[in-house]
Amino acid sequence: ILALEPGRVVLFPSAIVTHKTIPILPGEWRSGVTGYAAGGLWRYMAQGFATRTVFEATAGEAELDEHDARGNHRWETKVKRYMTLPELIDWWTNAAAAIVPNLPAL
Repeated sequence: ILALEPGRVVLFPSAIVTHKTIPILPGEWRSGVTGYAAGGLWRYMAQGFATRTVFEATAGEAELDEHDARGNHRWETKVKRYMTLPELIDWWTNAAAAIVPNLPAL
């Protein structure tokens, strides 16, 4: 569960995170905006606003290797930012305890 303060924004790749909005109680309210950008759009931009086929046909071997290495590095770096399940449970338990008094243990 991710609780955000008003005005906060969270960006995450939806393909590797299961996500949903949970129901709220009667009398509560929530507002939010959800945006979506397909990964292919980011790759298209990184390839000089060209499809992979066009990029491969026009880029030299060194440019292709560098492009692919940057993509692999980006993926590996960003995936390492995610918490493991035990880390997430511990973090949420501590954060929730500060917000919700007498919260039952997980």
